[in-house]
Amino acid sequence: MAIAGYEILDSLWELAMKWAFVALELWWAASLAMADEIHDLFTQQRVQKVAAERAAARAARRRSHRPTKTATAKKDEPQSDNPVSSKTEHGITEIGSERPVGWHTGPAYTLVAKSDGTFRFEGRENVAHIGKWTGTVDRKRFDELANFVRDAGYTSFQDMYFNDASDITPLYTMIVQDGKRHVVQDWFTGPEKLREIERRIYALLDGAQWNEQPAEPEAESD
Repeated sequence: MAIAGYEILDSLWELAMKWAFVALELWWAASLAMADEIHDLFTQQRVQKVAAERAAARAARRRSHRPTKTATAKKDEPQSDNPVSSKTEHGITEIGSERPVGWHTGPAYTLVAKSDGTFRFEGRENVAHIGKWTGTVDRKRFDELANFVRDAGYTSFQDMYFNDASDITPLYTMIVQDGKRHVVQDWFTGPEKLREIERRIYALLDGAQWNEQPAEPEAESD
């Protein structure tokens, strides 16, 4: 009965936390007057993280109410004479960055580059290319950046580096490595390696080949 009570309270608490976080994100999105792609991925990541942490806490409480079992000793497994070498490929298929429209005077944009050399870009303010664009970047430069991102331990970074200053707009970065996505929201308080990654992602556009801007679809008339 006690365990069931804990589960009910946990479920209610988890629901309240989800709605509180969603409300905060909606307020933030509304304050920027637009919903940005990488910002949305960050929101999803945060909601999933909260749910996972609550699930882990529930599981830990259940285990604490169960009688402990004596662990069976495991036999030592023979070690291979030829240990597997560390993976040399970066495994990164997407790298992106995004700066929402806010109180800053810098560029506002979304950039996503892929390992095949293609990229898509949406410029909003204070950039040379306004609107939605596609193009290609040097694949060697993408691989160099991907190796730097991997070696910097990007996936071990916190998902948020917060700053309570009211005149700062965060910068988002994103990678997909080995099929898993990781997004970081930086209010310019993150580690220096993250700051260098932020600079290098945008620098991918140096020397990029831009395709002609696709025509916007015409609005359907009634």
